[in-house]
Formats: sequence, C-alpha cells, structure tokens
Amino acid sequence: MPEQYLPEIKREMPRKNTESGGDFSNMDDPPQGELTFIDNTVDTTTATIQLKATFPNEDGTLWPGQFVQVALTLSDLTNAIVVAVTGGADGTKW
Repeated sequence: MPEQYLPEIKREMPRKNTESGGDFSNMDDPPQGELTFIDNTVDTTTATIQLKATFPNEDGTLWPGQFVQVALTLSDLTNAIVVAVTGGADGTKW
C-alpha cells in the first residue's frame, strides 16, 4: 500500500472498519477478510508499506501462495456524490 495512506489506515484499524475483499479467480462468492497487520517499516525504494489480511477458509478453497488482488475498505461514505470528468466527444481533452 502506498505510504500516503498510512495515517488513515492507522486511524481506522482500531475501529475495525478495515474490511478486505479479495478478487479470487473462479470464485462466485469470495470471502471477506480483515486487516490484521501493518508493517512498521516503509520500503524506501517503493514508498510502500506491507499489510496483511486474514481471510476465513473453513471450506479449504484458499491455498498457500494463491494470487489474489485485495481491496481494502477504510470507510464508507454515505450520501457521497461521485463526479467523472471525461474528454469531449471528438476526443479532445479539457
């Protein structure tokens, strides 16, 4: 995770608002996990911090070393307005 998010992660982790969702190949209903570890060192070559999440695996579908893409939810915004700005119809940029 880019180190710029460290203050927000540290603020939200004690509140247990840090759900982790995985994008597991060939799974219709991927498990939801929880952020359980924040490394105390910033990798100075990549400006990132290492995080670990724990996922339930009662049915044994997850395997050691399995590749997943994980999304970390720090907070939910209610009544938020999302605006997307795109270029013009003729391909010009604004």
